[in-house]
Amino acid sequence: PTFARTERPSDRLNVVIGLTRKTLANLRLAIAGTVALAGDLVDAMDALFDANVPRKWLAKSWESATIGTWFQGLLQRYDQLRKWLNDGRPKGYWMTGFFNPGGFLTAMKQEVSRQHAKDKWALDDVVMESRVTAPPKEIKEIKEEPKEGVYIYGLYLEGCSWDGKMNRLVDSDPKKLFVALPVLYVTGVLAKDKETQNVFSCPTYKIKKRTGLNFIAQFDLRT
Repeated sequence: PTFARTERPSDRLNVVIGLTRKTLANLRLAIAGTVALAGDLVDAMDALFDANVPRKWLAKSWESATIGTWFQGLLQRYDQLRKWLNDGRPKGYWMTGFFNPGGFLTAMKQEVSRQHAKDKWALDDVVMESRVTAPPKEIKEIKEEPKEGVYIYGLYLEGCSWDGKMNRLVDSDPKKLFVALPVLYVTGVLAKDKETQNVFSCPTYKIKKRTGLNFIAQFDLRT
C-alpha cells in the first residue's frame, strides 16, 4: 500500500523501541553506578517511579496517561505492523496504532482513485465517505478486507452513542460518556456523489484534547 511505502510506520516505531531500550539500559547502568545519573535519565527515572511516561519518549511517540497504557500501546502497535508486514494487508486497521492516521486516509483515497482510473477519477475530486457496518461489527467479525476502501476500528464516541438496530447516532446513556464505535467502513467517492442527508460529519481526534494538531478527519455518521 502507498501509505506503508511512503510513511514507513515501521521505521518510526523502531525509533521509539530503540529510544526505550537505550533509556532503560542507561538507567540500569546508572543504578549500578557505572554512569552518571543526570539530565534525561533523571527525568526518565522520576517519570517511571510515578508510573508516568518519560518526556523524551512522549516526544517521539504518542500521548498516554500512564506508563502501563503506554507500553500496552507499544505492544499493540508492534503487533499490528508485524502482522501487516508478515501476512499482508489486514482485514481492518486499528486507527490508534498509526503515527499519522490522516496520511493513512489520504493514501486510501489515492488507492481508490487509482482503482477508478478507467472512470477518469481525479484525486482532487475524491472525498472521503464512511459508514458504520450494519449490523454493527467488531473487528473479529470481519471476514475479509473490502474490495475498495478500508475497515477501521478503535474509535470512540464522546457524549453520544450508536444504536445498532436503528443504525444511527443517539443520545448517550446516563453516566456513560465514552462508548466504542463499531467497525467503520471508509472509502473514497466523487464529491458530487457523497451522501449528505441525515449525516453528521463527526470530527475525530487522536486524544481527548481537541486541538488542530490532534485532529484526524471527519467521519460520516447517520443521524
